[in-house]
Amino acid sequence: TDYQREVVLKRSKFELEEAKARAHILEGLVIAVNNIDEVVAIIKKASGTSDAKQKLRVRFDLSEKQAQAILDLRLARLTRLEVNKLISELQELEARIARLQVIINSKKEQMNLIKQEMLSIKRSYKSTRRSDIVGSVTDTSVPSETDEKPIENVIVAIAADNTIKRIPIKNFNMSNKDAVGASDGEVLLHTCDTLTNSKVMFFTNYGNCYQTEVSKLKETRLRDSGVALSTVFSEATQGEVPVALFAMGLESMPQGELVMFTRQGMVKRSSWSEYALLKSAFQGYKGKDGDEIFRVECVKEGSQIFYVTNRGGCTRFNTAEIPLQGRVAGGVRGITLDDGEYVVFGGQVTPDKGEVVMVTNSGYLKRLSIVDIARHARNCKGAKGIEFSALNGTAVVFADYVNDTHYNIAIYDKANVLTVYTGDVAVEKKNTKGKLPKGKRGAMSVAKVVRYKTSADCIYRDK
Repeated sequence: TDYQREVVLKRSKFELEEAKARAHILEGLVIAVNNIDEVVAIIKKASGTSDAKQKLRVRFDLSEKQAQAILDLRLARLTRLEVNKLISELQELEARIARLQVIINSKKEQMNLIKQEMLSIKRSYKSTRRSDIVGSVTDTSVPSETDEKPIENVIVAIAADNTIKRIPIKNFNMSNKDAVGASDGEVLLHTCDTLTNSKVMFFTNYGNCYQTEVSKLKETRLRDSGVALSTVFSEATQGEVPVALFAMGLESMPQGELVMFTRQGMVKRSSWSEYALLKSAFQGYKGKDGDEIFRVECVKEGSQIFYVTNRGGCTRFNTAEIPLQGRVAGGVRGITLDDGEYVVFGGQVTPDKGEVVMVTNSGYLKRLSIVDIARHARNCKGAKGIEFSALNGTAVVFADYVNDTHYNIAIYDKANVLTVYTGDVAVEKKNTKGKLPKGKRGAMSVAKVVRYKTSADCIYRDK
């Protein structure tokens, strides 16, 4: 604090001298503009610059600097607006000079200023201190690169603003994860519970795979800003965002297969062994231009694939109908789409069990039982799972699977956010229109809907 006081005192004295010097010049300029006719006459009759300067000093009792400033004054500064600016600046400087003199003469004011500046820094830089303050050099040690790093339990997550976070498990468990009042960076869409001696693989909307050691990801708290994909991986291109993540061992891969879905109805099933590459960045899917991946899952034995489109089309078929393909294959068509139609949800479901929750662009919700949609072969159009009207909207904007465990979704209506528990959404038949959430009396204008995480998924971990 003594050092900070010294800094504040020296800075205040320096600023005081500068303010006084500027105020001195302004006082001379104000005298000049208030007597402009006489000033002009003196300058016109003078034999030279030095003569004019001397006559101005004698006539108006000015210093040499003030007289020179008057001679340097441009005619454009003589308008009423500019004159008022000079007077206002002088008044502000006089107030600042008085304030600086109070600070210089008062230890209490110096300490108050230090406190205000520290609070301002705290508000601007919300991340925790990264260095430790110790009383002696013997109280600390510099870790060596060869030192074994402690293994920590962390959450790796993808936030709604498409950034990546590595969150200490303690901070994650203690944080409020409600989407109401939270920024997109604080709403987690995908999470996995893992260890710092593991690695994590990200799949992106462009079909690329990026992998890194968990310990190399920047540690943040839930409320801190995450890092962009391109910050972690220089190979990432503009517009590329992570859509799925999987944690795994440093030397091992998950067993089994994975399945990925695109907006234009393509689906691909591949063995995890296809992705056992050492490179940090590589292609994981070769799709058509304009299409993008939005979901990647580990294949569940005996599962079925369920689709929902923006026009309410629904279909389901056995996952085994998708042929096994290589890493860079383009997949096969999973559903037939009309012009302007695209996939809102594509994912695995348990055969004849659970429901799909749907939300329309007017905020109407319903849960549709899986069994209400007959099982078809792959690449069929299927059946309509919701009816539209002028009341409930014209499109499905969100859909997801609900089985044994219910979860929360956040509906963004213009500037408002409404959270809905899927267990509170009524189960209805496929020819119904859905209902508004509890407490809502009129249609909404839905901007987006997300399923957000309040707990972590343990996707894979070495034993």
